[in-house]
Amino acid sequence: MPPPDPVIIPAGPCLKGSTPTELRAALAAFAQKEGRRGGLQQVLGSLVADEAPQRQLELSAFAIDRLEVSVADYGRCVRAGRCTAVPAASVMGAFRQAAAPQVNVTWHQAVACCAFRGGRLPT
Repeated sequence: MPPPDPVIIPAGPCLKGSTPTELRAALAAFAQKEGRRGGLQQVLGSLVADEAPQRQLELSAFAIDRLEVSVADYGRCVRAGRCTAVPAASVMGAFRQAAAPQVNVTWHQAVACCAFRGGRLPT
């Protein structure tokens, strides 16, 4: 079942990554929220290494779904036998509703759902 109403993104330049200032601010905000200091930024720094340096890419035109895959959409894929059930459903009530975005899926589950819907994951 193809997704309704895709958005066409025209070809053109796109910034990928973050500036050093943006990275420092994000890491500081995370450390403050988590109440941790010290080596945390070093550990997280290695996780965001692909974010720097910020660079400009040239993208080809592409289409992407306007909305995320919903819990109901993913359920249709499971009932059709093309997707596996999500082992750990969200504990947040808002993400258990049929119209909510499906969460807690693996990359393989996402690939299977995209194929079921006639698409693929973005690269």
